[in-house]
Amino acid sequence: MWGEHIGPSEGTLSEATSGDDHISGIGPPGRPRVDGKMLLGTIWSFGINSLQQILVLTRLVILARLLLPSDFGILDIAILTLYALDVFSQTGFQQALVHKKADITSDLDAAWTLLVARGCILFIILFLFAPFIADFFATPEAAPVLQVVGITLIFQGFTNLGTIFFLKDLDFRRQYLFKLSGVLAEFVVSITAVLVLHNVWALIFGIIAKDLTLMIVSYLVHPYRPRFNFDLGKVLGLSKYGIWIMASSVLVFLLIQGDDIIVGKVLGITALGLYQMAYGLSSTPSTEISQIISQVAFPVYSKIQDDLVQLKALFLRTLELTALISFVLTGLLVSLSPEIAIVFLGSNWAPIIPLVQILAWWGLVRGLEETSAALFMAVGKPRLHSILQFIQVILLFTLIFPLMDNYGLVGVSLAVAFSCFPVLFLFINSVKNILAIRVWEAYAPLIYPLTLIICSISSTAMVRTMLFPAPDLLSLFILLGIYALVTLLVINVFDRYTPYKAVSMVKGFVSSRRKAF
Repeated sequence: MWGEHIGPSEGTLSEATSGDDHISGIGPPGRPRVDGKMLLGTIWSFGINSLQQILVLTRLVILARLLLPSDFGILDIAILTLYALDVFSQTGFQQALVHKKADITSDLDAAWTLLVARGCILFIILFLFAPFIADFFATPEAAPVLQVVGITLIFQGFTNLGTIFFLKDLDFRRQYLFKLSGVLAEFVVSITAVLVLHNVWALIFGIIAKDLTLMIVSYLVHPYRPRFNFDLGKVLGLSKYGIWIMASSVLVFLLIQGDDIIVGKVLGITALGLYQMAYGLSSTPSTEISQIISQVAFPVYSKIQDDLVQLKALFLRTLELTALISFVLTGLLVSLSPEIAIVFLGSNWAPIIPLVQILAWWGLVRGLEETSAALFMAVGKPRLHSILQFIQVILLFTLIFPLMDNYGLVGVSLAVAFSCFPVLFLFINSVKNILAIRVWEAYAPLIYPLTLIICSISSTAMVRTMLFPAPDLLSLFILLGIYALVTLLVINVFDRYTPYKAVSMVKGFVSSRRKAF
């Protein structure tokens, strides 16, 4: 990831990760030395996000054992509605402010004022229309939940925009510590509430606590104090970039939530709860990793957007290690999904096993697309990202109804997975054109780890068939060990006999981490 990526005729992937001068961010004179900051940002992101995911997964396991799938279905209706309101009123101001090279201080008051007004208006809309939304899903008990959870829209609007400077200044440590405060609040409140209430309100109070905490902490961690100032000129200036962010957000909503709307409406609230649990588990490993790196990479790429040579080198290094980690975690999720569902969540969640195994591949592809999306936005091509997402939306809605009619939730999962694979090719081809790289340079970081996890998944499947017809704690540990052993053996074979030098790549990352600190 962190070394120079060199194509086969110029060198090997081993050489791409072995040079300390590359790893430490030392480049030719005159270029911004951003590699070190990106490395530190990624380390902080991984560390804090790992803690966040531990909290989220622990909370999920506890709640799944105390609540029913239907409770999660009501929560999903609330989250879906909040997401829809957010997306269809998206301003894209945050991304526009990060992308803007000039001083943004004069833009903040105008942006904050509009976001406050937006939050208050959306709260009123949700409060009034909550009964109709609940009727649409034939779930009247969702109406009061929607009306109460809508208060988070106001909290989000009043959150201090000064925290954007954390990304502008590549201060990822403070950015992720700020985000962690909300996760901690949600964990404490939701777990405490579920032990007392034993119903869906525990989940809702957790969400409210998260956004309230983020609003309060945003004023404690940054000295900027916003003032009401509606400057139409500033708003229009930011909107020129932000409109494509809005378009992209709408398409992402259709991709991520369109299937939820269909499942909730056609198959019912319990099916929605099961599907959302599978969806969340399948997207957690690879998508979270890619989103972390994309969030760090976007401001870094923006700073070097005019230096194609450095941008190319940094992107390919990032893609290489991101793909390796994402593929390995995806293979692990596919291999151990029966144990994850039965051992951790309980027998009520057994129907999600095939869904997780299918959607894990969707999570992998979505994560790789996120990595490319950071590049598109940094070089000022958010329109390209929107076009590719639009193609994926068309594919999804073309496939979902016939597959759902024939295979139920499994068919919905297949539609989601099948819709993303052709578009991944278009994403990679677009990256190839933007960076002026060869076909092998673009695909090599994906082909080797794909071969790796096919070997690992096949090995665990064979052992499961022979020894473990039913998932339990023993099968979890044994299959985990087999997966790890086969993965290490195949990596060693690749390291010896192919240009793909994963061991050198990881060693380079560890070495660069020491230098960064």
